[in-house]
Amino acid sequence: MAKMPLLRQLLPFLLLATADCLVTHGKLTKAQYASAANALVERHTFGHKPVVKVCKRAMQNAISNNCGIGCSQNFWMKWMKSATEEKEPDHLGWYTERMNRSSPYIYQPQVTLAFSGNPPRVLRTMDMGAGLLTGTGYLWPGHTVDLVPVDHADFRAIRARYSLTPPVPTLDRVETRDLLGRFPAKSFDFITANNALSWSNDLDDALCAFETAIHLLKDTGGMFVNDGNWGNVVFKESNGEVQVSDVTMQGSVSLNQYLQKYGLTVTVLSPYGKVVQGVPSAASCMAFLIKKSAQGSAPGTTKKL
Repeated sequence: MAKMPLLRQLLPFLLLATADCLVTHGKLTKAQYASAANALVERHTFGHKPVVKVCKRAMQNAISNNCGIGCSQNFWMKWMKSATEEKEPDHLGWYTERMNRSSPYIYQPQVTLAFSGNPPRVLRTMDMGAGLLTGTGYLWPGHTVDLVPVDHADFRAIRARYSLTPPVPTLDRVETRDLLGRFPAKSFDFITANNALSWSNDLDDALCAFETAIHLLKDTGGMFVNDGNWGNVVFKESNGEVQVSDVTMQGSVSLNQYLQKYGLTVTVLSPYGKVVQGVPSAASCMAFLIKKSAQGSAPGTTKKL
């Protein structure tokens, strides 16, 4: 297949940026923007179904939400000031660790569990919603960690202000729906989302992230989520299943049942503050692992560990 010319590849992004600007200055209605955006979502997700459907809804809902990206940028600007100028101990410690190329890859127990004790020697892993500085760590003795941190926010101004050059820079300005246009399907061994999906605009936005991750994961891969109940989207355990709720629209979905159509299991590892098989979570967080169903087990069920 002939490679698409660069300008043609960039055209949808340029059009969307122009539309954003016109909405901001009152030259384009949000309804007009939504109509144009829908067509771009079709292109960005390359026709993957049902990714297109849920990501379209998420994009339409996000049009009236002006907080998301701006809130993230504001948070990281304050975080950097606290760490580097005010020398707040916790933030300074996290900053130092995240800037250290020798920091250990922190998801070793989760990956080992996902691959039944036999993780791949070369681990291609995505940190979804990584923020300005990924907290995954970089080194795992005996393994090569091919790390791809991604985030939807624009961190260029913060990087410039603090002359920041992380060991692995976050690929920023990337919406979840755009990932399938940037990376081939089934190209990642492991995907992490740490305190990221609860800050989705709404339930559809969070489900868009799960749909996208499923298409990016290899058949043998897994996804680890550690999240809480402080954003627009709330994660809770209910009767052994992961319940995902939308506090703004009062919607609720059992993630186990939602992912059943893909033949996936959702394993609750840490229901708020507990440590199971060496996998801890903060008191306000829960942790769960998404994997292909084991042969002979019913898809979409939760294993008790």
